[in-house]
Amino acid sequence: MRFYSTLLFCIAVLFAAVSCQWGRGRAVSSDAAPSASRMEYARYLTISENDSCTIVDILNPWKEGSLLHRYVLVPRDGAAKSLPEGTVIKVPVERMVIYTGVHACLMEELGCTGRIKGVCEPEYIFSPVIKEQVAGGIIADLGDAYTPDIEKIIALEPDVIITSPFENSGYGAAEKLGVPIVEAADYMENLPLGRTEWVKFFGLLTGRAEAADSIFRSTEARYKEYCRKAASASDEKSSVIAERKYGASWGIAGRDSYMAALYRDAGGRYLFDDIPGTGSTRMSFEKVMERGAHADVWLIKYASDSPFTYDDLLSEYPPYSGFDAFRKKQVYACNTLKSPYYRDITLHPDSVLEDLIHIFHPSMPEENPGRERYFFRIP
Repeated sequence: MRFYSTLLFCIAVLFAAVSCQWGRGRAVSSDAAPSASRMEYARYLTISENDSCTIVDILNPWKEGSLLHRYVLVPRDGAAKSLPEGTVIKVPVERMVIYTGVHACLMEELGCTGRIKGVCEPEYIFSPVIKEQVAGGIIADLGDAYTPDIEKIIALEPDVIITSPFENSGYGAAEKLGVPIVEAADYMENLPLGRTEWVKFFGLLTGRAEAADSIFRSTEARYKEYCRKAASASDEKSSVIAERKYGASWGIAGRDSYMAALYRDAGGRYLFDDIPGTGSTRMSFEKVMERGAHADVWLIKYASDSPFTYDDLLSEYPPYSGFDAFRKKQVYACNTLKSPYYRDITLHPDSVLEDLIHIFHPSMPEENPGRERYFFRIP
């Protein structure tokens, strides 16, 4: 069987010269898609329609004014003619390989779990249903997302591979299979609702456009309501620092990142709001301490089977004890293995926002008195 799979792989490579991956990395103006309309919040996604197809442009987050990829969605049972250039995908997609846990959970919420044929790193997928199907062999475990099992992918015969792109990176042998690779750059959006809005693209891929729009609209309504609530708070804004030191430096989210937007929307005062960019900037511990020593709140994410405690922080790096938030027991930790944080930060950022609002404004009355923190908790 292994020899047969390897033979199939070699055949696929030989015929990949006519692969449909036209759109990736093409340095053209984002105006290339006729009558494309930007989303309400998403910066890197445009969707337009004509009589024969739907055109989805993924703009390049790392090169302004250029396309990362163009997808041309055509009805599975139709005979489309005169299609524009791009990666053609027949929709609704029936068989999917998914590299990321976030997008696997997204498909579950769209009611498309049965179309997932393989996933990478199932241990990080916050979905009992998907984990159970992986354990039962219904969904294939493809291993590491950076080096997935190509032979298994070939055997699954997927319609698409869904993954997250990184700057100047490729997909190895998977690019040579002739299977459309959907480059979901939603994580690069700088607004929480911008990430959520990408569900519209996945709704088109799966034929679940109405369900996708419903998910987005309900999330948008709740998010805006929580923003109004935070803006009405009478207490002073809590000053905020986040994450912790790894190696020799500390990763600081830029002011244009979706996390900085969340802190602002929750009524927090992010102490690094002058750092430009949507990504992370490395900063020395000393500089973080200089700015954040007197921060009211310290937010941490971790992934562990055990709770994260103040003693853990202290043993990890004793100078952490110099922060006011440490001494006053105002460190809030989110265990991403035990909570659906990464799923909800994409699909339901309103849930994360609600947590942050009540951390930043402890005097604000709770809608649900006694509600346990869903994500961030005091260690």
